[in-house]
Amino acid sequence: MSQKPIHRLVVALAAATLVLVSTVACTGGGKPAPKDTRTRGPVPVLPPISTPPVPVGRAAATAADFDRDPCAVATSEELRLTLNEPFHILAGNVLVLQGRPATATGRAPSETDTVGCGFGFIAEDTDTAETYHSVVVRVARWRTGGAALLSGCQSGAKGAPYGRVPVGDEACLGPGSVVTVRSGVHYFTIATVLTPVRADRSDEDTDLAPLVRTAATLIVPRLPRA
Repeated sequence: MSQKPIHRLVVALAAATLVLVSTVACTGGGKPAPKDTRTRGPVPVLPPISTPPVPVGRAAATAADFDRDPCAVATSEELRLTLNEPFHILAGNVLVLQGRPATATGRAPSETDTVGCGFGFIAEDTDTAETYHSVVVRVARWRTGGAALLSGCQSGAKGAPYGRVPVGDEACLGPGSVVTVRSGVHYFTIATVLTPVRADRSDEDTDLAPLVRTAATLIVPRLPRA
């Protein structure tokens, strides 16, 4: 027999042996990996991060309920959050609480007779010049004189921002950022007062209209009608 075929056979056997050794080395001898028999408990689920709900005011069923606690129709925190967007557009700032709501009654020589509440806020950054630093929202029930006040608003200043406001049974925004509202047989005003007062007040009512309208939208549905 020729030595060449034998030589080729030896080379082929050596190559096959090398491939086999490489395969065994890579696969761990061709044996399947041992199963992990350890028992695992359920994957812990972390509770969602939540914030406490914002306290809200309560509706007054009757005028007597409102007069007893006029500040109950809204909380300072919900009113602050409601006003933050229009105030930020107006002043580039956000509001923080300033004290607690305060009740007030009035008996003027003009026979006005009111009971209501004032909610106070200040701007978070009071170092900003040329802007408002404080906001007071006042809601009041007019025991007398309310009908005349609403009629005067409706027949008074015309054009934006004055006129009808879609809250209550009837509502009108007049000069001085005051919304006058009829709710059933009762009359109320919701007003916003911002300080410091601008030197040029020609466009002030237009600038402040979104604030008082926003406050009225929150508060009026909670006012008594009977």
